[in-house]
Amino acid sequence: MSAPMVAGEPAGDRIMKSLDNRRFDCAAKPNRQQVAMVLHALADHTAIMEMLKHRPDPTSPWQEATSVGRWMHDVGDTLED
Repeated sequence: MSAPMVAGEPAGDRIMKSLDNRRFDCAAKPNRQQVAMVLHALADHTAIMEMLKHRPDPTSPWQEATSVGRWMHDVGDTLED
């Protein structure tokens, strides 16, 4: 199996780089194994189906992608509180 790509780079590397833009209350950002655990958990079919319907933006040409991103941010925010 080849690594999934996003904008010409391995998706895992892109996700790890995106963590550099977040502030963490803990001493260090999550490592690759911890991020992998979360990704495996998010592969839950029922959660994915809910993500697709979450807070859609009818003005966006990418409503499903916007919904998935909003779902992830909203759930992340609730876990941080």
